[in-house]
Amino acid sequence: MEVIAEQISQVASSLRRLEEARRKKQSASLFYNMIGNEDALSQEKMQALCNSLHSRLSCRQLAYYETASESVTLQDIYDFCQNDDAADVRVTYIHSKGSYHQSEVNTHWRRAMTDAVVHPHCLFPPDGRCNICGAQFYTRFATIYPG
Repeated sequence: MEVIAEQISQVASSLRRLEEARRKKQSASLFYNMIGNEDALSQEKMQALCNSLHSRLSCRQLAYYETASESVTLQDIYDFCQNDDAADVRVTYIHSKGSYHQSEVNTHWRRAMTDAVVHPHCLFPPDGRCNICGAQFYTRFATIYPG
C-alpha cells in the first residue's frame, strides 16, 4: 500500500505542476492491475486514495490476477495503443519496482523512474517529436528502458 500511495502521490503532484504551468485544470486516468492479495486494496479504497490526492485523478482497475507479472499490464498497454482512439493520448507505464522486494536501491530506482515518466517534458515533449520517454535508455544488449 505504501508504494502505491507514494506513486499516486507522484502522479497527483505532476498533475498539479501541469495545471500551474498551463494555467488550466488537468485530469488524468490511471488504469491498473492488481496482482496477489486481492483484499489488500479494494477498488473503492484505491479511488478514494486517488481522489484525496487530486480531485481530477481517476483510478480504474483493469483486472485482478492471483499470480502474474508485469507482462499482463504491458500487454494491456499494447492493446490500448493499437486502438485508433489512442492516437492523441499519452500513455505512461509506472513500474512498482520494489513492491515485492523492498530495498533502499529499489525504492530510489522506483522513485526516479516514476518521476521521469510523470515529468512535464515526458508528458508534453518540448518539440512534440518524442514518442517514448523514461529515466534511462539502454542500447547495450537491447534497446530498453529498464525497470
